[in-house]
Amino acid sequence: MNLLKRSILYLFRKWKVSILLLLILFMVVTLTLSGIAVLNAEEQKTEEFKEATGTSFSVERNYESGGMETDEKGNTYLTSDPITDDMIEKIASVEGIKAYNATVDSISSILKDGEYLYQTDRYVGDYLVDSQTLSVTNINTQYSNYFTSHIFELVEGEHITPDTENAIIISEAYAEKNNLKLGDTLTVVNDPLSDDPFVDVEVIGIFRVMGDTADESDDKKVYDLSGYFVYNDYVFLSADLADKLYVNYDDVGSGKFNVVDFYVENPENLDSIIQEVQNIKDINWNNFYIYANDEIYQNTQESVDNSSTLIISLIVIAIIVSISVISIIVFMSIKGRRREIGILLSIGKSKATIMIQFIIEMLIISAISFTGSYFFSKLIAGNLGQAFGKVAESVIIQNSQFALITGIGIVILLAIVIISCIPIMNKKPRQILSQMN
Repeated sequence: MNLLKRSILYLFRKWKVSILLLLILFMVVTLTLSGIAVLNAEEQKTEEFKEATGTSFSVERNYESGGMETDEKGNTYLTSDPITDDMIEKIASVEGIKAYNATVDSISSILKDGEYLYQTDRYVGDYLVDSQTLSVTNINTQYSNYFTSHIFELVEGEHITPDTENAIIISEAYAEKNNLKLGDTLTVVNDPLSDDPFVDVEVIGIFRVMGDTADESDDKKVYDLSGYFVYNDYVFLSADLADKLYVNYDDVGSGKFNVVDFYVENPENLDSIIQEVQNIKDINWNNFYIYANDEIYQNTQESVDNSSTLIISLIVIAIIVSISVISIIVFMSIKGRRREIGILLSIGKSKATIMIQFIIEMLIISAISFTGSYFFSKLIAGNLGQAFGKVAESVIIQNSQFALITGIGIVILLAIVIISCIPIMNKKPRQILSQMN
C-alpha cells in the first residue's frame, strides 16, 4: 500500500481529529489573511490621508512686535513686519514643503448692481453692518486650512490659484440668500465710508459649510476668533485683489501678508521641517510666530495606530493559540499511534517513510484548509474591514500574501510533525511495542 493511500485511509479512519485540525487551520488562516488585507487597506488609507490631510505649519506676523499708526488720511495700519514674498520664497524652498497659501483677512462689504448684499447670519437694518463679510485674500484656496480640514467643501466652480484675477468664492448659503450664481459680477469694497476703491469681481466658486462643523452650539467651530462672523459669511478673494482693495493701507498688499500656511509632503517630517525653517538666518523670528497645524493628522493617525495594533494583536494571539493547540493534537495523535509505528518498523518500514506519511497527512489537511480559507477570506474580508471602519472594496486578499502565509504555515506545521515524532522515532520497535502495556 503506497504512502498516499495509507495517509488518506488514516485521515478517514480518524475523521474527528482530521476535521478538528482542518477547522483550526481554516480559522487561523482565514483570520490572518483577512487581517492582513485590512492592514493593507489601512496602510493605503494612511498614505492617501497623508496626501489629503493638508498637514501644514503657519507663519504669522507678530502683531505685538509693532504698533498702530495713522496716516494723514486717517487710515490706521500695523507697523509690525509683514510676511513678504521674499520670506515666502525662502521658506518654500525648504525640502519637504509642497505648497503654500498666503492670506490677508479683512472685513469687506459686497454689492451687486450697486446694491449692498446681506450676510446670512443677522439683519440689524444698517447696510454697513448687514453687508459685511470676512474677506480672505488667498494665493491658493485649495490649500486654505478651511478646505484642507474639510470645514468647507467646494461644490461648484473652481479654486483660486496664483494665476486667478478679480475672483471671489462665496458660500452656498450666501449665494442662496442673495440669489447669486457662478459667473455673476459683484463689487467688493474694504471700507465704504473711506475713499477705498470699489473693485469688480467674478464669482468663480461656491463652497458648502460641512454639516458636522456647522453646529451653532459650538462657537469654536462656527465662529472665527473674533466671534463675529459665521462661516457662511466668509468670502475668498484672489490674491491680486489685495493690491487693489487695500491701496490706502501700508501694512498689506504689494506682496505683504499676515499669515502663510505651508503644506508638507509627509506629516511625519513636520517637526524637522519647522526646525529647518526656524534656522533660516535671514528671518527675524522675533517678529513672527510659527506653529504646526497637524491636529487632524495626529488624531486620525492615533486612531489608525490603535486599529492596526488591535488587528495585529488579534492575529498574533490567534496564531500562537492555534500553534499550541495543533502541537498538542499532533503530539497526542502520534503518541496514540505507537502500535502502528512499532508494527511498521518491525516489518521493515524505515523511520523516514513513516514520518513522510505523517507529513503527507498534514499536507492534505493543510491543502484543504488553506484553499478553503483563501476563497472564504475573499468573501468576508470586506465585512471584516467594515467592522474596523474600512471601505469593503479596499480590503483585498492578495495572492502574493496568500502564498507567503501558505509557505510559512506549511513550514511551521511540518516542524510540529517532525518534533512530535522525535520522542517515539528515537526508540526501537520492541521498546515502542512494549510500551503498549
